[in-house]
Order: sequence, then structure tokens, then C-alpha cells
Amino acid sequence: GTHEAMLVTDTTISIYDYATEKVSRQYVVPGVVSICPLRGNEIAVGKSTGQIDILNAVSGQTVRKYFLNTVSSNSSNTPQPLEIKQGSNGNLVVATGLNGLITITPSGVISHFVHDPINPNSLVSTSTYRLATGKNGEVVVGTSTSGLSIYNTQLIQAGFKGFFTDESGSYYDNYTGRMVESGNNIIWIGTYDRLIRWDKNAKTSPF
Repeated sequence: GTHEAMLVTDTTISIYDYATEKVSRQYVVPGVVSICPLRGNEIAVGKSTGQIDILNAVSGQTVRKYFLNTVSSNSSNTPQPLEIKQGSNGNLVVATGLNGLITITPSGVISHFVHDPINPNSLVSTSTYRLATGKNGEVVVGTSTSGLSIYNTQLIQAGFKGFFTDESGSYYDNYTGRMVESGNNIIWIGTYDRLIRWDKNAKTSPF
């Protein structure tokens, strides 16, 4: 809800109510890796077993499950849902570490995207770690060493931004951490040693 926050450990999800200053609900969910509040009063929970459970945010009951190992031919390398975001079209977008990008439609269709060296519209790297989504289908994918891929859930293609530059001409092309969109096509990107304000309209990125 508007006045609630989720407190998460690797085994529990607690819903804290700011109005009462108490934990209003608590669910035991072993193996939590990541979570994402969804539209429709649901919560997506990424688990260390390589699956995503969709919980009803009121009852805590699991209403759907998705298994990410269905997209991997290597049974010993199950994709891990390191970060989950919901796109503007309702799709779930999942960063999996070393296993590329996964999308899941509201009807349960799972698609897998990886880097293809002969396809300029593929992801810049199969190593995906951080995500930010926009209202027009944009998905910004942070990689470990190869900058950002700019993906669109409606166009099904990716672009590439390999580095950022500030007003003084300094460059940054290293690891990207947390990303948050603040509106007006502005994305804040946390890195190892600086904070980048990427204005996609003005094409500026001071840090």
C-alpha cells in the first residue's frame, strides 16, 4: 500500500505499516534473493532455487510460479533472479548474473536474451546485474564490465551505452550498481566510486 514498506531477509518478508508503526504482515519465504512489488497487489519473489514466486500481497499465498531453468541448457548453471522489475506492459524483467536477461509475460511466456557478437541489437553482455524500467517500455540493463544495454520490451531489441562523460570530459566505463529513474527520462546510477545523473533528454551525464 501507499503507507507500507517491505522489509526483507533471506527467509522472511515483513510488511511495515507507517501509520501504526508496526509490522502488519509477515510471510516466511525461504531463499529470497530479490523482490519486486507488482501492480494488482502482488509481489514477485526471486529465490535462490532459480524460480520466481508471485505472492498475493495481502494473504501471502503463492498464486503463480515461474522456473528460470527452462531457458538454460546447462542444468548445473541455473539462472539466479538477482533483480526483478516490472515493465510498462506488465512483463517481468529479470537480471540473472551470468545468464543474460529473462522476460516473463503476464500469460507466463518466458523469453531469454543473451549477447550475440554478430547481432548489434543484442545485449552488450550476457552478464546482467541491475535493472531500471521506464513508462514507455524502456529497460536499462547494468552489466558487470560492459556498460549498459538499453532494451525495450515493446521493440524487443537492445542498444548499448559503453561509457558516460561529464562536463569536464572525464569518462566512466566501469561497473554499474543500483539504478533508479526519477522521472523526465533521468536515471540515477550508483557505481563503485561515484553517482551518475544520466539525463537522456539533454544527453548529459554529470558525476
